[in-house]
Amino acid sequence: MILAGFGISVTVPRGWDARINRRPEAAVASPYGEASPGTPVPQSGWTTPVVHLANFALPEQRGDYGSGAVNLMKGSNVFIALVEFGPESVGAAMFRGTGMPRFRANEISAQAMQRPIAGMGGAQRFFTASGRPFCCYAVVGSLAAKSVLVSSINEALVGISADPLG
Repeated sequence: MILAGFGISVTVPRGWDARINRRPEAAVASPYGEASPGTPVPQSGWTTPVVHLANFALPEQRGDYGSGAVNLMKGSNVFIALVEFGPESVGAAMFRGTGMPRFRANEISAQAMQRPIAGMGGAQRFFTASGRPFCCYAVVGSLAAKSVLVSSINEALVGISADPLG
């Protein structure tokens, strides 16, 4: 199955769940934004797409980096969040890596978790794909099985692509 939205497409592995969302912008506008001088910016800022991909059923309510989903994971589960950043991030040193990342087992650690959960680990990478800045945050349900689980993450990442904006 292929899931597409906001210029991002995901080939969803069999048995996996995936969503592509974009938070709604606030109805209240702030004064002018830097990206488009003279244009009011929604108070929440510019909203960008978020992709969630997991080998378990995703709950409807999730934070951008998986809060609400990660805490449901079992030892054999993996979770991926692909969070796009705004156009002001293009060219920033943090996003200098190009193309969809691949993770190594030695990058997965308990210290990289957004919120520590015993026995689990994660990793994140910032990069640019098709001129669009992203963060990829990946979580494994078991540090003891991270060598096997990181291959599942990398196989899923191969199926994600982003179109250039414009």
